[in-house]
Amino acid sequence: GLALSGLFGYGGSIRLCGRELSTCLPQEKSRLISWLGHDPQLLSATIEENIAMGEKVDVLRALRMVCFEEDLQTMPDGIDTQVGSEGMQLSGGQRARLALARTLSRGAKLVILDDPFASVDLKTEAEILRRIRAQLNDAVIVLLSHRLNAFPLTDQVVMMEDAHTACCAPHEKLMERSPL
Repeated sequence: GLALSGLFGYGGSIRLCGRELSTCLPQEKSRLISWLGHDPQLLSATIEENIAMGEKVDVLRALRMVCFEEDLQTMPDGIDTQVGSEGMQLSGGQRARLALARTLSRGAKLVILDDPFASVDLKTEAEILRRIRAQLNDAVIVLLSHRLNAFPLTDQVVMMEDAHTACCAPHEKLMERSPL
């Protein structure tokens, strides 16, 4: 994930939109790639400000992608709700979905999600994945996860063992063929 994001050195080649990633300027990388790491940070600001980060983005679309509509309806100030220091006014699942909404709102061609559903229930996880697939069909989504229930919802699974690719195939093919 860090190599794909351009934050970690790598051997070989990573090409994105016809360009070698290592030759892209930082501002090009930030337009092309959106990364959500293990421990996303939230600002002591509003929901809207945490997603937009000073840019013009469709905040409500991003919130719909992460199943935040019902949560928003319970908040008297809606997207103007203050989240508190590091999002302390929100539940763990709400914080995770808010950080995910920020990541998805950028329109990046490559979206790297490192275990984004750890604080989200399985039903919501499946619905978020369905919505992401429907809304971001022109982007490559890389989902790094130990939670196996997400894999049937993906196009391809790259299974790693001892930091090497053990196999790569659609989930059902892996289930048929791989002893792992």
